[in-house]
Amino acid sequence: MTKISKDKVVFNFKGNARDLAKSLNITLPQAYHLIKKYDLKIINMREQLLNALNETQDIDVLESKLGISKNRIYCYLKELRIKLPKRDRGFQCKVDKKDLEHLYEKHTTEEIGKIYGVSRQTICNWLKGYEIKKRTKGRYPILDRSITRDDLIRMYEELGSVRLIAEKLKLKVCLINRLVRKYEIDLSYGPKPKIEDDIFKEDYGKFSFDELAEKYKVHKITLFRMARRLGLSKKVRYNISKEFCEKNKHRDVKEIADELGCSIVLIKAKMREFGVKRK
Repeated sequence: MTKISKDKVVFNFKGNARDLAKSLNITLPQAYHLIKKYDLKIINMREQLLNALNETQDIDVLESKLGISKNRIYCYLKELRIKLPKRDRGFQCKVDKKDLEHLYEKHTTEEIGKIYGVSRQTICNWLKGYEIKKRTKGRYPILDRSITRDDLIRMYEELGSVRLIAEKLKLKVCLINRLVRKYEIDLSYGPKPKIEDDIFKEDYGKFSFDELAEKYKVHKITLFRMARRLGLSKKVRYNISKEFCEKNKHRDVKEIADELGCSIVLIKAKMREFGVKRK
């Protein structure tokens, strides 16, 4: 370490070794050595902070008065287990009260937040700032006004599932289920009444579940439940028999997989299952 004069050390000394080491560009042990050498007194910043808190609790004033950073002040406060009161920054909102009330009548706080590009909590703070009375949890007034019991039953008869109703109305499934419970509508988990069992059995072997769902305009789960209720066997997606494997054992596996629209792993597994050796 190069020799540093006492005047320079005293000028840069602010009561602690860390700031002295930073200002003189030396290590912390070297700073402690200079403090001991020139008989300087280290100021207990914690005691100084406690004395300053009796005068003010503004973090900006404390920073300028003590000459230390805000981060260091917060560290000392955490050690001393002292909490400063939150600063009142005033109410700030970029939305007019009438516009916010109009939106809150038809949308949730989460939806309003997406409109303005802010979080749901920010919308709650705006409502609190404008003293707008919040709705009770789970209440969705636009549903109560616009969707009646008869409308809900009619849509279910047309579409056949709550999910499709929610997609049509651009709402969440849980909100439609809430209306179903409110109106005490008994929606069976089976298929729509217009799907007859005999016709379904005939179509079951001809079409896939995706094609049947598109034909009957219901969800695939509805068809799964109907097939289970009628005791129909599970549909085999890929009909790979032993004869098929024997016939195509000379062909490339990738070519067979592309032809059937399945994976190479499935072809190899079926050939191992039937004991067919590829050549």
